[in-house]
Amino acid sequence: MEDEVLKLVREMNLDEMNVWERIATSRRLIKLMTNNPKYPNPDPPLEVLTASTDELERACREAEIAQYHEQVCERKLKEAEMAFLEAAKDQTRN
Repeated sequence: MEDEVLKLVREMNLDEMNVWERIATSRRLIKLMTNNPKYPNPDPPLEVLTASTDELERACREAEIAQYHEQVCERKLKEAEMAFLEAAKDQTRN
């Protein structure tokens, strides 16, 4: 039977993966290697890989939240501009 870790690494194409696929692949590798007698002392250690993966995921989630807030602010600004233009238009009619 083929080693799942080696198979996964061989089939990976990081250039074609988006960041979420990379995070999922990293988590899968960590799971496959944890307590695996074939990998008693991985380098880098699994704790380092886990911390790095956690940090990347946290940064991605924060970026998504920031992007969402930016989009909300932009929409509110456009709504305010529309309200201002409508008010100005009403003023010119009177």
